[in-house]
Amino acid sequence: MRMKMKDEERNQRNVQTAITINKQKQTYLQNAEEQQDEEIDDVKEMNRKVIYAKCVTIRDQQLDETKYKIVL
Repeated sequence: MRMKMKDEERNQRNVQTAITINKQKQTYLQNAEEQQDEEIDDVKEMNRKVIYAKCVTIRDQQLDETKYKIVL
């Protein structure tokens, strides 16, 4: 009985390990795909535009804050 229980426990751990390994592989493949996508020129250009838009938004907010402080 004990041996059967130990075998079952070991099998469950092996299944969990296999699931964990599969999840890690999927994560690794997703990261690899994202890195490949980053090498595409269109994606690079889009990323530049998004970063520029964020920068301009922050700058405009800072300018508005300074205008508001001056008015007070």
